[in-house]
Amino acid sequence: MSLCQCAVKHSESDMEGCCSAPGAGLKVFLHWRGEEEEHYQAYTQGTPSAEEICIDVAQKIGITPVCYSLFALYDPQTKLWFPPNHVFEIGKDTTTSLSL
Repeated sequence: MSLCQCAVKHSESDMEGCCSAPGAGLKVFLHWRGEEEEHYQAYTQGTPSAEEICIDVAQKIGITPVCYSLFALYDPQTKLWFPPNHVFEIGKDTTTSLSL
């Protein structure tokens, strides 16, 4: 699993070193972040499970392990909640946006 941290406020040229292409990969939006903080966590390749992504994001924002199970990934376009064992196939053609 390759992890890439890019903020929505970055320009395309700033994102080249971080993400393979603007909009590529799986993005998990963090709606509660402040204006100066990153707006999403991006994954550009690999096969992480929904649980692995939730734990990764929770660790990055300081949520304790006791509370990891309180979070899940949601796709607002399809109105679908992903179970913890759902595996995402992330490649160069993936353009998925989820909410935590």
